[in-house]
Parts: sequence; C-alpha cells; structure tokens
Amino acid sequence: MASLVPIKFSEITAKYQGLNGRLLLQAKGKIPGFYLKPFFEQELWIGALKFAVMAYSGGLSKQPHEKEVEFDFELPIHLPIDDFNNESVLIKTAFGISEVKIDYLDWAKPTDITVPLLAAVDDLTLAGNPDKKPSYTTTIRPPKDIYLSDEGRLDITAEVPKQPDSSVNIDFNPDFIKLVAASYEKGSIKWTIKWEKVPDLAHDPQRVSVTTTIPPEVKIQIWPPIPDPKDIQPYRIHRLFMGSDQKA
Repeated sequence: MASLVPIKFSEITAKYQGLNGRLLLQAKGKIPGFYLKPFFEQELWIGALKFAVMAYSGGLSKQPHEKEVEFDFELPIHLPIDDFNNESVLIKTAFGISEVKIDYLDWAKPTDITVPLLAAVDDLTLAGNPDKKPSYTTTIRPPKDIYLSDEGRLDITAEVPKQPDSSVNIDFNPDFIKLVAASYEKGSIKWTIKWEKVPDLAHDPQRVSVTTTIPPEVKIQIWPPIPDPKDIQPYRIHRLFMGSDQKA
C-alpha cells in the first residue's frame, strides 16, 4: 500500500501551460531510501486541485539512507475556472498540507473573481467563514482515461440530477472531437463522440469535461448572486493506435 512521502514543499512546483491547456506538477529532492519512485495522486476537493505525494516501499534488501528523486504529473485542464482557486494547488505530503502557487507560463495569472463576490455578502458568509477567506463552489474530479480508435465511436454518460433547474453539459475541442448523437434515458444523458480530426502526438490526449450544476434548494436573493455549485468530471481521450498504425 502506498504511503505519503516526506518531501519538502519547496521542492515542488506547479506550472500551467496555457497554450496546450496542461497543468504540470514537478518535484525534485531527497527522500528516504526505502521508498520506490514517488508519484502525484489527485484527491477530490471542493474548490481547488489537491494532490498527494505517494510512494510504495520495497525493492532490494539493502537500501541507501537517502536518494535523489525527480518525478512529474500532467493534468489536462483549462484555467481559469469560475468559482475555483486558480492561483494555487494543495499538496499533501508526510509533512502535512501546503499550497503551491501556480506559475502561469503563457500569460498572466487570472484575477480571482470569487473574492469580490464574497466581499459583497460578508454578513451572510461570516458565520461559516470567520476568516473571510474566499470560498469556492466548483469541484474538479480526478480525470478518467479512455481510448478511442481512429474510426471508432465513444459513449460518455452522466446522471441528470432530479433537482429543478439542474443542468449537465459537455465541453470539448471541436477541432478534434465531434458530437455524433445525444440521448436521454432513465435519468441519464448519453453523448456519442468520434474524432473530428485524429490528433497527433502533440495534441493527444484530448480533454472532454462533463459539468453538472445543481442549484441549492433554498436561494437567498442577494446581489451579485452566489454561483451555483458545479461538479466537473474530466476525461482524457487518448488515440487508440491499432497494429496497422505502427510502422514496420
């Protein structure tokens, strides 16, 4: 079973590549020798991206006291996202939890629009948020990996909430993905997609996101309105290479 790794937070970086829509986490430093190569594992968290640095232990019977490691993790995502912490990620290690600032490589970091929203409703949020820190209502789940052949079709399904005024939407890059059909049956919506253009290595995988919005049962009429909670399930759609695609 994997466990948390004691690696310094100062050795962890988060960079966002806006041109290709990828968040890159990198870590480099010393850890106890009995750990195998560490990895980042995304955890479900409301309002922010949260990752744990994990590793398995074992290997040869004789281990060094310490060893240098270097590892990274890529997450396809389009930032900024409304009602979400776009400035940092939460990182959990054996030392605890800390924020790591996101370095925006291709443009300036976004302005957080949630802060002025909450500032306008301080009297309502004070009891549940005594420090007056920004609260966020968007949750991004860990991505699911799916493979799609060049001529194949893929079904993506999502449950439609029963609450009134709820919505479920799908988002993708139309340059590479085409929506073939959509249907609703027994409380679920199904989208059928295929490649509009088969991606090359630079554009593989493609990101598809399903966003579910569920308004609260009781809404307080204030201005500006507080955004409804959103739940985003990302999918990484990989090109499935067939045997005929490989050169001899």
